Amino acid sequence: MLVALLLVGLAVAVPLLNSGDHNGNGGQQAGAARSAASQAPPAGPSDAPSAASTSAAPTSAAPSPSASASPSAAAGTLPAGWRYYRGPNGFQVPLPDGWRSTAGRNSVTFSDPGSLRRLYVQWTDSPKPDAVADWKSQESSRKNYVSNYQYLSITRCDAYRTCADWDWLQTRDGTRIHVRNRGIATASNRGYALRWEVPANDWNANLANFDVIAKGFKPDRVN
Repeated sequence: MLVALLLVGLAVAVPLLNSGDHNGNGGQQAGAARSAASQAPPAGPSDAPSAASTSAAPTSAAPSPSASASPSAAAGTLPAGWRYYRGPNGFQVPLPDGWRSTAGRNSVTFSDPGSLRRLYVQWTDSPKPDAVADWKSQESSRKNYVSNYQYLSITRCDAYRTCADWDWLQTRDGTRIHVRNRGIATASNRGYALRWEVPANDWNANLANFDVIAKGFKPDRVN
């Protein structure tokens, strides 16, 4: 129903996180965060350590790493049924209402309780200068962290200091999943990986959703 609404209205580990993602490497520009960002629960979208999963409901207090992220009322216009959530380090990301969050040391995993869709956000203080080169350096080892890994592409995108999308297929919970791992360096001392995971059969129908997330993402540092 969410996808339908978005399509009418309009389709997660850091390139900048060296290898940040739940299932092993997969977060770019995190340098040291590479292992954290690219390592995530095998059944989950990221490899970062996680805390208890809770509903990502709005709160007025700043969330702790183990608490659910809190929505930001001051963010921009979003599609109906979406809200901004503030992460432990201050980043803001738009998400559909009702998604649950699990926070780790330098990451937060958001999941849709009604499907296999997930978003993994990881950050680092030591981003790599070239997101494409960072992802390419990690690509060959990705198969060690996920089931039935299949490389699709690594492409440069136009955002911040450097940006790259790494797409692949993997199997999770018996379902073929299409992953887009966007790595960005938003500042000399801040890199993010936004890893979007969706069942492969539903990928095209969810491109508008990723577009809302990517364009609405607000990092805590920009220079």
